[in-house]
Amino acid sequence: MRKLSAVFVAALFAAGTAFAQDDGLIDRGTFDTNLGDAGIFGEWDDDGNGIINDTEFAAGSEDWGGDEQLSFGDWDLNDDDGIDQDEFADGSWNILDDNEDGMLAENEWGDWEEDGLF
Repeated sequence: MRKLSAVFVAALFAAGTAFAQDDGLIDRGTFDTNLGDAGIFGEWDDDGNGIINDTEFAAGSEDWGGDEQLSFGDWDLNDDDGIDQDEFADGSWNILDDNEDGMLAENEWGDWEEDGLF
């Protein structure tokens, strides 16, 4: 299973008042709202230009607990040497949606719940 920093995930889901639907699934719209509300992109974008470069990505991922599996190239989906907000949301989603079904089930985010983060 691909892992994302527990701090990153905790901040992401703490931003929303109800991060899961009644069925325990998190849809992409809820995820994107929580990601935006958490302000993580802005914290990683040190110069505030709306693009995260490789240096900012390395610093941001380290500040959020680091993860050896986070790769700038995997998040720079259009290979333009920068990650915009849409790519950041897509990269974050792709890390968590292990079965790639377009929903986050409890078994995909449950590891962090078991650690008391939710």
